Amino acid sequence: MPAAPGGGAAAANPAAAAADLDRALSELSGAPLELSTLYNSYAQPYGLWDVCLQMIRFAGGGGGGGGGAAEPAAVARTLWDHELLRAYDGVRGGSPSARLAAAADAVSSLGPDLHPDDLTLPLAHLAWRLECMAAGSWPAAAAAAGAADAGAAAAAAAASERSSEVIVPALVSATCGSTTAVRRVYEALLARGGRGLALAAGGGAAGGVAAAEAALSSGRMRAQLLRSAAVVCSAALSDLQSGAPAAAGGGGSSAFGAGAGGAAGRSREAGALADAADRFALEARRLGGPECEELAALLDGIRAAAEAMR
Repeated sequence: MPAAPGGGAAAANPAAAAADLDRALSELSGAPLELSTLYNSYAQPYGLWDVCLQMIRFAGGGGGGGGGAAEPAAVARTLWDHELLRAYDGVRGGSPSARLAAAADAVSSLGPDLHPDDLTLPLAHLAWRLECMAAGSWPAAAAAAGAADAGAAAAAAAASERSSEVIVPALVSATCGSTTAVRRVYEALLARGGRGLALAAGGGAAGGVAAAEAALSSGRMRAQLLRSAAVVCSAALSDLQSGAPAAAGGGGSSAFGAGAGGAAGRSREAGALADAADRFALEARRLGGPECEELAALLDGIRAAAEAMR
């Protein structure tokens, strides 16, 4: 049953909320309604963010394109923000780790229904939101609590150290097992020259760009992103070594079939993984510190193993 719109007002007047729900259910049980009516009059007002995204997907809104595609992309990102916050806030009194896990579960549960549509499954945006959630910098209320409470800040820091083991599997699940797609997201987020900034800001207003720039230049955030990059590179290497189709960019069909074509695809993917691991290792060494040196050594091992499969 849908939640009543209006949040606090509905909660303060249960009778009105119940009457509104009865009205909605009565209308929905009648004659079939247009998709736009279902979206604008029911799914969105009742906070059914996952249903809204699936309606956009069903309506045939494809990713990519320019011009008019910018507005639908912003709508999709906003709907995902609502869905992540719904999951996050649903863990009442939970630890930062529990709240992050709930948000990650929302991504892994809904993502496969939307994959591979780039519009309704904005993977870079989701990765960035989850990473910021792990770092305690999003949502704003969590960031404010961390700034005011040393205990909350310590809990957020502890959660961020283990966040990659939660975030990366959720993103891979959302893409139906495509470690390649997730690896490319972290390559883009860690890229210099503005690409990571553009993805993190999500094409938002100047304030969003400034916040993303500050976050992406933070050594702590870059180290956190590198932890996730190492996790996904390790998973991609396992896929290559097992010959699993999960290393393919699109997911769902094997990239490494029998014969010369399959061997060529496996070799290309191994080369791409080796190159990515090498870039990640260089960035880890640039940042320095014991943890980043460990990450660099791990990534060196992944690069060498992938090189051997070229």
